[in-house]
Amino acid sequence: MTGLLFVATTLLAPVIRYRAPRESSASKATRKQFTASFLKAVEHTRHYRTQSVLADQLGKVQVGKMEMSSWLTRLPKVELLDYLKNGDRFKSDKPPRPRKRSFVHPCHNQPRTAVLAEGFRFSLRYKRIEDYRNPRLARLKSESIAAPLDTLRALARGIETGHLWIPPLTHSVVAFAGLVEGPLSEEDLDLFWRVFQVPIHEQFYGFSGELLAWECEAHQGLHINPKSAVFEEGNSGELLVSLIGNPYQPVFRLVSGLSGSLVSTECACGLAGPRIMNLMRRTERLRQTKVIPMAATAS
Repeated sequence: MTGLLFVATTLLAPVIRYRAPRESSASKATRKQFTASFLKAVEHTRHYRTQSVLADQLGKVQVGKMEMSSWLTRLPKVELLDYLKNGDRFKSDKPPRPRKRSFVHPCHNQPRTAVLAEGFRFSLRYKRIEDYRNPRLARLKSESIAAPLDTLRALARGIETGHLWIPPLTHSVVAFAGLVEGPLSEEDLDLFWRVFQVPIHEQFYGFSGELLAWECEAHQGLHINPKSAVFEEGNSGELLVSLIGNPYQPVFRLVSGLSGSLVSTECACGLAGPRIMNLMRRTERLRQTKVIPMAATAS
């Protein structure tokens, strides 16, 4: 009897242990956010009102009967210059009330940080200073600095030439990049390391100040924020992005002008989920194009 029980248990064990693959919580959050964002865009923007047929099909994505990647290919791409120059077509006629954002440092120990940008709330650990030339920056004795790329470049060059001075940083620099500014370059990394002598972390923001992707302490690519963005890898590594966390001027399948590869393997930091590797600018900077400042909607 004992022998029969052992054989039965052994044969049934693979069946008992088997579990059908489950969708990750990040994927569910992305699908839910994407669905809500697109339906609002169809209702409240001139550009997407013509996509009501696709909105009906999106119901299948919402309940898991259609892959989001399959549905996305039916949606027309939007060129970045078209989005920037014809922004009124994408603006929501019922935007939510603007509010300031909380800065999130990528490191677990949360160092004292001077945030040199508008639109962020201040706290005990994070102090907001809008002008990098403000003498208060030197008096704060911050362990870390977070700022847009242009601000960091100006600060670093001012320190290097002797026109500016701040106490040496002891922890890190967080660089705010974006779709128009482009990602960190090798020249930026060289300059920031030469001047600040601390690790550099990149955070990639959308047009309404939403965090699209961020670099952790392991420095193995940018973790995609599932509540703010959906990235697709197009031809020759070209990246398309859907800004599902922008309620003011939503856009889907935006041709970003960036290249990179998307990976889903677990990062050395322990986080799973998609990451962007080798993020680079494919086209020239769009400095002369009128765009919404990163924090304009949160001022």
